[in-house]
Amino acid sequence: MFWLNRTSPSIFLGAVLLLCCSAAHTAASAAAEEEAALFAELDALLRDPLEDVEPPAVDRPPGVPPRVWQTTASTGLRLGYTTNALLSEDALAMPYVTATMDTSIMSMSERGSLIFMVSGENRRFLGDSAPDDERLALLLTRVETEAPLVDLGAETGTLHAKQAFDAAVSPLPQTPEAGFVTQTLPFARMWVRHYPFPRTALEWSIRADRAFFGDSVDDYTSGMARLRLSYSLMPGVLFHLAGERLETRYDKREPRLANGLPVADARLRLDTWRGEAELEVRSRGRFPVRAGLRAFVEERDDGMRGYYARTSRGLDGRASVRWQGWRGSVHGRYEDSPFPARLVSFAAGETVTQRRRSGALSVERTLGRWRIGGMVQRTRFLSNAEFETYTVNQYELSAIFNF
Repeated sequence: MFWLNRTSPSIFLGAVLLLCCSAAHTAASAAAEEEAALFAELDALLRDPLEDVEPPAVDRPPGVPPRVWQTTASTGLRLGYTTNALLSEDALAMPYVTATMDTSIMSMSERGSLIFMVSGENRRFLGDSAPDDERLALLLTRVETEAPLVDLGAETGTLHAKQAFDAAVSPLPQTPEAGFVTQTLPFARMWVRHYPFPRTALEWSIRADRAFFGDSVDDYTSGMARLRLSYSLMPGVLFHLAGERLETRYDKREPRLANGLPVADARLRLDTWRGEAELEVRSRGRFPVRAGLRAFVEERDDGMRGYYARTSRGLDGRASVRWQGWRGSVHGRYEDSPFPARLVSFAAGETVTQRRRSGALSVERTLGRWRIGGMVQRTRFLSNAEFETYTVNQYELSAIFNF
């Protein structure tokens, strides 16, 4: 679940649009990418940011409140060009075309909501030496109940993905021979959101998932617990403080590491602690603006003399603005991940450093049932270890039709 290497505006942002009709275009892929980038990005997109930290006002009429059912569907086409289709030092530049589909059934009332969603996309590279198609598919069921001071929610689903292997976000030196990773990820998540004090919200969530791979990469099971505190400093200004613990257990291991050292007989277990602090600004005037800056630090322990241990730290910033059917957004990320050199063939005591820098700019225009947009994205991964160092530039035009 740690190989999501590109922004996928249709399947993931589209999923958020379907899930959050009353808060469309407010969610973005804001999760961490290092330990479990694939699920983390999905998790960030499906996690509703608190529109208001104050408890919502619920005026319930006598009896059972009316329930509204709504069905949405969209399909789209994206034309793009990438300078590095396989995310490797031997850059393979070529155009591509992506077909997308999203559909959902929603039941909403003053007491909560029930959502069922199916979303998918397929990317085909064009050219004589084109690699395999990339694909993403998501099946999701979500239920949430609301009360004056407490919100409860749960969701379960399955994510299927086939994408180019990305050494920048993989915690293990297992590079598939074909350069692609295919996985199926069943997952479940539950959360409780409480408003204990004025202008304060506290959210606790747990998550479990199981990853199945169709190639040489090890299957694994993981579980996560997360606590997030949000406080409204003033109208439109929020401060978030979050901490989480993630445990990942792999089914098996290759007999030797990349540097030839043997691996213990026990299954590999990665324990990860992560802390985040974020400042978020929102305005609801003529030009609605939303901007945020997050700092994070992540500590990983493998229980095996530090072969896979590392500390990651970085900054993640984003901003978006809307005006008369237009929406523009910008996103930048910097991450530094030094770790001991035991993982690779380096001299004892030498530090291996990996740095990941990325930036994206997108513009979208809504015209009736159509959404027309464009995106430019650049990612640079630097490493002095035996990993692929690469640069990828991506340019894309998209058209999505809402039925």
